[in-house]
Order: sequence, then structure tokens, then C-alpha cells
Amino acid sequence: MNLLDDIEVNRFDTGIYKGFEGQIFDIGEANKLALALKQGREKDLIKHITETVAVNPKYVLSILDWSFLSGSTDLHELSCWILTQDNCLPTDSDLLNFGIRLSVERWRADGIKKFLSLGANPNQEILPRRNIYDVCLNRSHHAFYFDDNVVTDAIDALNAYQARAYLIEKYEGSISCLDTLKPISTHDSWCELFFKSIEQDDENTQMLWCNLINKCVNKAKKPSKKWLKDCLEIVDSIGVSLFGERAQSFIIESHNQRDTLIYGELEGGPYYKGSASTNESFDLWKISESSSYILKSIMWLLMNVNHKGCIEVVYETCKVMYQTHELLGIRDVKLANACFTALLESENGAKFAKSLFDETTHKPTLNKMKVLLNLNLK
Repeated sequence: MNLLDDIEVNRFDTGIYKGFEGQIFDIGEANKLALALKQGREKDLIKHITETVAVNPKYVLSILDWSFLSGSTDLHELSCWILTQDNCLPTDSDLLNFGIRLSVERWRADGIKKFLSLGANPNQEILPRRNIYDVCLNRSHHAFYFDDNVVTDAIDALNAYQARAYLIEKYEGSISCLDTLKPISTHDSWCELFFKSIEQDDENTQMLWCNLINKCVNKAKKPSKKWLKDCLEIVDSIGVSLFGERAQSFIIESHNQRDTLIYGELEGGPYYKGSASTNESFDLWKISESSSYILKSIMWLLMNVNHKGCIEVVYETCKVMYQTHELLGIRDVKLANACFTALLESENGAKFAKSLFDETTHKPTLNKMKVLLNLNLK
């Protein structure tokens, strides 16, 4: 006799569900399995699942899909129980990889850990140009208090299995000092251009760029003489012209939004704080704190070597970083203020700063500019 034959569920708990990556599943069947577990029929459940999986290898993953997504306590208990039953779970690499993608999509850290332990690939691309690690790490930027622990659990599990961000994995082997570039947030728009640029360099030049980037994680509001001296020595070794060309291209690229959301447009993903949406411009336009420091420092060095066109680039950057976006507000206050201050320090730059001040209508931005203008006068 089939396990499901003698279990009845409410007709409202039935129907066909089109789930993760298009798989179809009978909701009523999942609810029957949950009731069987509640009745203590674990042996019957294991027999039913293993026999069905022999015919339909994705069967248990379909059960997990619906039980992960459902708000039902019984279905949640079913999913937790299934994740403890290794003999019910797949061994095929493609199915294990499907399982971890499903766990990330439904945001179940216990599923992520389980499928990792069974051999799932921790470095899968789950969103365009985003690995599982990218998605989990950056979800922490938006986590509500009630899923902070889930975020931590998932990241800890991925670290234990040497998971890497998409760009780190992509350029591993072609950039000799890649492991020293941890300050770079690989999700900001300029980062891949940076990796592509130094990939073509010899090992010594790559190391110079890596050393420079680490020195550019500078939290100061203004560059010190020692910091400038140390950085300009590296710039000289790289070549002032090459540095200037690339530095300008990195800064200009930072004007663009990210190619994809940090973690977003995942079905069932968390809403942004203070918003009724999982897809906001906040995620596309935000610049990470480390990138903000690095770009600010690169801008200081660019102005210091007075590369052709640097004032125009800094002016455009200032303008872009003072722009406002929903939920985010001013895109990057620290970088915008640093650019505005840098413009004020030269006669030609001051003309651009005045032009920007005159065309600005956003009052909070105007107030920030006024403070910087007054400080410059002193």
C-alpha cells in the first residue's frame, strides 16, 4: 500500500506548484508527507522517498522546495527532518548543486550547510556574475535582526568550504597577489575593470598595484604628507602615465551602477529595510565602504600627479556621488565631499566646484558644500 493512500488532507492544501527552476510538484503530496512525519511514520517516509527518488531523482528536492517556501510549521519540520536523512538525499553532483542553489534561493542555512557537506560546489554562479558566496555575504548588508544568525551560519559554512566571490574565483591564477586584495569589494562596478587591467601586467607590476590598493584604504579626510610620499613612490614605479590612465578609468567606471543586485531578485528574498520591495535602487547604486576609501585615495593621487583631464573627471565624480537615490539618499557623501574639497584646492578646480554649487538644488547637498567652502576659506 502506498504511504500516501491512507492520508487525507484538506482540499485547500492541494494543487500543483511550479517551483524553483521550473520544477512541478503536487502540494497535496508534500502536505501528506508532513502529516506522516507528524504521525511518527519515519520508516514509511524513508521507504516512500527512496523508492520515488529511484524513479524521479529530483523528487526529494521538490519536497524541500515547497517545504522551504511554505510557512507551515508541519512542512518546516518535514524539511528539517529530510535534511538529516542522508539516504534520502541525492549523491549526484548536479542534484547536489541544485540543492544548494535552492537553499540559497529559499534562504535556508541548514540546507546550504547540508548540501556543502554532501559535496555541492560552493562556487556556483547563482545570479549573473555572482557566486553563492557573493549572495550570502552581501545579504548580511540587508538582514533584519531575525535572520542575522542565519546569515552568519551560511557565511561560516561557505568559508569552511573555501567558497570564493565570483571575481576572486575568475581571476585566481592570473593575478599573483589576488589574496592581498581583500579590501576590494568585488561587487562595485569599477572592481572588474581593475582586475582586468592588472591581469595583463607582469607579476612585479601586479604587486605594485596590490600594494597601492592596500595603502588606499585610507579613512582620513585629507591625505597626509607621509601617505602621499609612500603612495607616489609606488605610482612612480608603476609609471605616472599608466597610473593616470587607469586611475581615471576606474573612477569613471565607479559612476555606473552594479551590473546586478548584490543578492536581489531571489524569489522569497528579504524585503529591504523600510521598503515593501526586494528590488530597490539602493542595492544597485550603493558603494561599499572600502571602495569609497579606495576611490577617494585614487582621486587624491590622480589630482596630485595632475593627469590630463583629472579635474573634469573629479568634477563628474563629485556630481555623480552627490546624486540621491531612493532609500540610499546621497550616493556616497564621503567620496563626494572629498572630490569637492579637492576641486577647491586649485584655481581651475574651484571654477568647477562653483559651477556644481550653482546648479545644485538639493538642500542637504548644498549645506554640505557650504561647510566645505567655509573650511576652504579658512
